[in-house]
Amino acid sequence: MRFRGAVTVDSSPAFPSRVGAVIVSWPGANATRPLEPLHPGIPPRHTGTTMTTIYHAPLADLEFLLGDVLELDRVLELPTFRHVDRDAVGAVLTTGARFAEQVLSPINGAGDLDPARLENGRVVTSTGYAAAYRRYAADGWLGLDLPDSVGGQGFPRVVQAAVAEMSNGACLGFSM
Repeated sequence: MRFRGAVTVDSSPAFPSRVGAVIVSWPGANATRPLEPLHPGIPPRHTGTTMTTIYHAPLADLEFLLGDVLELDRVLELPTFRHVDRDAVGAVLTTGARFAEQVLSPINGAGDLDPARLENGRVVTSTGYAAAYRRYAADGWLGLDLPDSVGGQGFPRVVQAAVAEMSNGACLGFSM
């Protein structure tokens, strides 16, 4: 989970009722206080001795980066990408965010609680990973930036990178 306002971050037993409580202080501060989550009101989920957070895709940030920083409109003017428009990119980002939040985020903790292992010469993945991968493939995410000629969707690689960033944020173990 990312936090705002942090300059010096120290673990502290001062908040025993909170798993993984962290104290933040900065030059000029007259006291220390618990960090404020970037998404207040969305509490972390606690499962046994592990703590996972609910992932929320940073769609506004990704749209800003693609549109204003990386000038996606100029990329979409190239002959290779004329079949793609901003509405299609928006739909891909929204759908990718939903996949990351609803499919990948819930299995994130499984990698800690039930890690992949080798049994009888076969790899057994963490609970939910195989089903998530089958859906990822069936939904066409594997071919997002591949050309039509090989069964892909032909989106610019930078759009695929934005979707990959959401997958990484939701469940890095799955994305590896």
